[in-house]
Amino acid sequence: YEEGTHYVGFDTVDELPALLDKWLKARNDWRRRKIADAARKYTITHHSFEERVRQLYEEFMPELSHAH
Repeated sequence: YEEGTHYVGFDTVDELPALLDKWLKARNDWRRRKIADAARKYTITHHSFEERVRQLYEEFMPELSHAH
């Protein structure tokens, strides 16, 4: 996941009040939706059952994964 594309990050708890104030304002609805949609799409693409099986094949049976 990439910060700013798939999530909004922060370094300290002290930053949270300002971030919450910014991101929960109605004028940022479209920005929140854009980040949420990107995160959802990334998750569906990279963390599906099929993707996990493919990763396991590559990790534990590399000779079989290259045969397909």
